[in-house]
Amino acid sequence: MKTKEMYMYTELMGFGMSTAAFCLSNFFREPLWSVVCLVVLCVALVFHFSYEFSKKTGLAFYFICMFTFSIGGAILPILNGDKNWMSNLTDREYIVACNCMFLSCIFILLGSIFCEKYIFVFRRVEKYGNRGKQSVGRLSDDHFNIARVQRLAFGVFIITTAIVLIGEMDKLQFIRTNSYLASYTEYSTSSIVARAKIINLTSWFIGLAARPDKKRVLIYSLLGILNPILILAGGSRTAFASFILFVVFYLYNYSGIKFKEVHSSKKRSLYIFLAAVLCLIIVIPFLYTYGYARDGRTDYNQNDSIFQNIIQFFSSQGNSYTLIGYAERYKDQLPGICYSFGEIIDKILGNTYAYGTVNGALKTNRFGAIMTYILYQWNYLNLGTGVGSSYIAELYYDFNYMGIILGNFFIGGLLQKLVNWKRNSVIKQSIFFVLFYHMLAMPRTSLMEPFVQLFSLSSIVTFLFIFGASYKKKKLITNDFYLRKNANTY
Repeated sequence: MKTKEMYMYTELMGFGMSTAAFCLSNFFREPLWSVVCLVVLCVALVFHFSYEFSKKTGLAFYFICMFTFSIGGAILPILNGDKNWMSNLTDREYIVACNCMFLSCIFILLGSIFCEKYIFVFRRVEKYGNRGKQSVGRLSDDHFNIARVQRLAFGVFIITTAIVLIGEMDKLQFIRTNSYLASYTEYSTSSIVARAKIINLTSWFIGLAARPDKKRVLIYSLLGILNPILILAGGSRTAFASFILFVVFYLYNYSGIKFKEVHSSKKRSLYIFLAAVLCLIIVIPFLYTYGYARDGRTDYNQNDSIFQNIIQFFSSQGNSYTLIGYAERYKDQLPGICYSFGEIIDKILGNTYAYGTVNGALKTNRFGAIMTYILYQWNYLNLGTGVGSSYIAELYYDFNYMGIILGNFFIGGLLQKLVNWKRNSVIKQSIFFVLFYHMLAMPRTSLMEPFVQLFSLSSIVTFLFIFGASYKKKKLITNDFYLRKNANTY
């Protein structure tokens, strides 16, 4: 009890100090107070996740991505002595960006707490079994042959892995012959390989959600990482990082539920912390150096220390926060109807303009496209490169601070449901895996990206095939049972 109280008081003090700095930065219009606000907030979050980490894994991994793609880029340059630490944003734009990131973190936490205590998603009736509480209904495991689900998911995964690897090796050969930047404009992935990628990833999630044995998990992990390795060799780091983060998240939760291994929360938290430190020391300097080689840049300083490489890596990866500042700069000036739900609106309106064209920027609702067109028009039209996007920037541009509050409150609630494996059926957990995997990249992509991936035609067909073929037919009700049930009517 004393340990819990100590963590609680430390958290409250940290969040209180962060809120005070937030108020001071807006009252005095001083960007340095915004830096203090985010730094103290990060410290408070570390204390928050240090206690009972096993109950907060989904949130913890998401905040790692938040720091990598947004928060780190806002606070680390000034700590590294960078004179342009506001990335050419004005004081107001920088403060607005920090405000949005602060509010996002706070309301993600509040949404998760509210969801944990008061809301039960996808659950109508509860029963008690060997695995604890589990949802009952049309999506219950009782309605599916889980062994068949495992076999079908594994078979689909093996077949599509071969197709995806052939496609990625072809692309890698093109990049080696030409260049990474040329792959944006001169290389086109075949429709078969593109669909196979979605089916492969979806079947992977279904297979893992079905709680396979240790041997099958090892095969899923080894074969699953081949594609991200080829993508990394081709120049893209996001898929590799997302895969590693998801696998660590899965194994951490899987070991505690499937195998019933005896690990205290503190010991497993220590393992995760040590693994994170090891990744920082080994992987990040490699990825930072690799980014220079990929783009053909020669201004890399080989004398930089490991610590400087880590700082510079997060500074370069965290530039998504600048899009929030640009959302403030171009407020009510962009041509889109609503960027937060852009993919859905474009499908309804039939906007099929290609990325890298003028119409693709001006006549669609893709925030990343219009911002790249405004900021780096030549690169957008000739190289096909982009600045990415940010769901926080989209929410702020469309709905101001109210959108930040409500949107992140919903995201926090959804993240809270991701680790309740004892309550989720296989099909529900598969859906959560698809959403969570793509949500890890959401700080640098659009708000609807996880849902677009989930409801893509290839993903839906995969779900229907695997679970449709594994559905158990209802047993016919005998006349004897019917008579006993309705005896009171005779």
